[in-house]
Amino acid sequence: MNIQFLLYILLGIILILTYTLAYLVYKIQKQNRILNKPQEEYSNTLEIIEQAQKQANSIVERAVESAKHILFETEYIKQDITKEMQDSLQKVAEETVKMVQGRSAESEKEFRTIVDEIKTDFAKEAEKKLSAIEQVTLQETSDFKNVLREETIKSQIIIGKKIGEDFNSVQNELVEYKKQKLSEIDKNIQVITKQVVEEVLGKSIPLPIQQELVISSLEKAKKTGLFRAIEEKHEQQNPTN
Repeated sequence: MNIQFLLYILLGIILILTYTLAYLVYKIQKQNRILNKPQEEYSNTLEIIEQAQKQANSIVERAVESAKHILFETEYIKQDITKEMQDSLQKVAEETVKMVQGRSAESEKEFRTIVDEIKTDFAKEAEKKLSAIEQVTLQETSDFKNVLREETIKSQIIIGKKIGEDFNSVQNELVEYKKQKLSEIDKNIQVITKQVVEEVLGKSIPLPIQQELVISSLEKAKKTGLFRAIEEKHEQQNPTN
């Protein structure tokens, strides 16, 4: 919530309240001139108005403090300010009516009508301003949710892309590792086979004949299940995590 915007609204409320009190003073002065009441009564009336003005200023100060929490307490502030302002005006009306009880019924009725009109106008204006505050708050909350949703989606896309890249990298590394190990196994088989053949025959033989012997031996080993036994032993020695 823009605090500057809120202060402008509260300033408008203060001006409306000041106008209301000034108008009440004017009407009371007019009534005193018409009825030619003593100066003492006029002074008492001004004192009541001054007290009401102080009370209204105190209400506005509390409203400014409450406005700091507008995002969480918009509805509460709306009801609280409206009620306190209406109560304040009602108190002004009641106190002033007590001062003029000795006057004619017609004057009292006219005065009450004026106060009711002022109170109604003020309530409408306060309702309009507070509704504007509420709308701004709701809009800012909606904008924040939209931004948060967009950032969450972007984060999910980035994380998904990173996981895909890491997975492909691991797959490539596994393929290369497999090729390397198979190549090492082939070399070891040739060396071991040559040594075995040399020991058995007691002499070196050409490589082509070695390969034929190796192929023949591998086929026999495959039929007897030797490879499977070696593979199981390797898995036992190197268990997968």
